[in-house]
This record gives sequence, C-alpha cells and structure tokens, in this order.
Amino acid sequence: MAEGTAVSYAEHGVCTQTDPELFFSIDDPDKKGSAYLYLPIALSFCAQCPVRKECLDEALSENIPWGIWGGSTWTQRRYIKRGLLTVEQLEIDLKKYLPKENNKC
Repeated sequence: MAEGTAVSYAEHGVCTQTDPELFFSIDDPDKKGSAYLYLPIALSFCAQCPVRKECLDEALSENIPWGIWGGSTWTQRRYIKRGLLTVEQLEIDLKKYLPKENNKC
C-alpha cells in the first residue's frame, strides 16, 4: 500500500480516538491477562470504524503480526491468508460487537 494511502485512511480510524493499548496489548505475553479483557472493547471500536476494510487490507498485505487491525486478530489474519476464514465470515462475526441499537441481527 502506498504510504500516502495508509496515512489518509489511518487518520480517520476510530482507534485514533482511544488508547492504543486496546489494540496492541493482544499479542504482548506480559499482558496476556488484560488482553482478553481488551479484545471485545477493541473489536467494538473496529466494528463501528469507517475505515475498517482499508485497515484490514493493509494488515493482510503487509503481513502485520501484532495487534488488532480491521477488526481482526493475528490468528484470524493468518486464517484468512490460508483460506480457512473469509473476510465475509470475519465481518459477520464482528457484528456481534456493534452496540445493540446498531445491531440489526
């Protein structure tokens, strides 16, 4: 992804309005206990993010091995790359993290 493109989408991410620890503590072995608490919170931000697709695309194309990107964990991104999970399945799963008034399930 071109550097200008990454910057232009990233500045619109919901994650820029909150603590980065929510998105990047997940793969830190020293914070494993808190990572499980942070994951649903991070995913709830991602579920509402207007640039989630661009973020996920960057994480997949750059093979980013840490944190939550585009509503996905590193494990989920590996599964997508291997064909074991589709982006559509990830999107469906992410809907459960939307606030109840926006969740049209």
